[in-house]
Amino acid sequence: MEVAQDISALTEHAYQAMEHAAMSQGARMPIAPPAIPTPYARWLEHLARVNEALDRTPELGVRMPADTARGLAALEAARERFRRNYKQCPGCARFIFRAARRCPCGEKF
Repeated sequence: MEVAQDISALTEHAYQAMEHAAMSQGARMPIAPPAIPTPYARWLEHLARVNEALDRTPELGVRMPADTARGLAALEAARERFRRNYKQCPGCARFIFRAARRCPCGEKF
């Protein structure tokens, strides 16, 4: 299956990348990145660049290939899942698991 059409795997890999970034914030030791296959990693990088460009420019009249639109939707689904599972500490802005009662910085919830 072509990477751009494998929406469930793309969403999962995007979520894993977000989770890795959150866990790496302030870590004392390096955390190994998730094993995202190269084609998925490249497509996610492309989607991140497209998403960034869309954020900087007005959306009126923007046309894009269907694969890109589906990919951006997968990226947003991964973000929503991340937001459901993690919260940002008001003390240090680190993302921590939503069920945590205390941040490593000492902030209590």
